[in-house]
Amino acid sequence: MSKLFLTIAAAFAEAERDRIRERIRSIEGRSEGPRPIPRWEGFGYRRGESGDLVPYEVEQEAIREIVSLRAQGKALRAIAQAIGFAALGLLGYRKTRSDNALA
Repeated sequence: MSKLFLTIAAAFAEAERDRIRERIRSIEGRSEGPRPIPRWEGFGYRRGESGDLVPYEVEQEAIREIVSLRAQGKALRAIAQAIGFAALGLLGYRKTRSDNALA
C-alpha cells in the first residue's frame, strides 16, 4: 500500500515540476522590448508640450503644505482633513482624472 502511495505522490510531483518548467519557459520567451512611458505623471506634475514632466503649481502648493504639516508632527489623517482633499476633489483623483480636470 505504501509503495502505491509513493508512486502516485511521485507522479503528482513530476507533473507539478513539468508545469513549473513550462511556466518559466513561457516567461523567459517574452520579449523585453522598450517599456511604455506611463500615462500617470504623479501628483504635482503634468506632461509639457515636449512630453517632459512639468511642475503643476496648484498641486505643488498642496505638497508644500503637506510637508510643512508633517514636519510639525501632524498625523496623516489630520493632514488630509487640514488640506481638505475631499473638498478640493483631489481624493481619489487618479481614478477619474483627465488632463484638464484640475485646471
